[in-house]
Amino acid sequence: MVKNIGDLMFSVKGKIVDEHGNPLPYVVVMINHHMAATNENGEFSVTVPQGSYNVMVRSPKYRPFSSRIYVDRNVDLGVITLHRVIF
Repeated sequence: MVKNIGDLMFSVKGKIVDEHGNPLPYVVVMINHHMAATNENGEFSVTVPQGSYNVMVRSPKYRPFSSRIYVDRNVDLGVITLHRVIF
């Protein structure tokens, strides 16, 4: 039984790909202190309570991605493209 709105949990999901559309497995996705890694298909899902969050996506050799989101229902971030860092 839900006692208050803060007890509700929601899913934040998405897919991480490179600039060619190839899925990136084992990429770290952080939503504040909640952490996940993408699977072999570049997909991730994190369960969080309602609130505002910073989404950070990091992988070696790629530029990091960050975004601010508000979660009050299940959220699909869609496809997030990471761009390779050129040295």
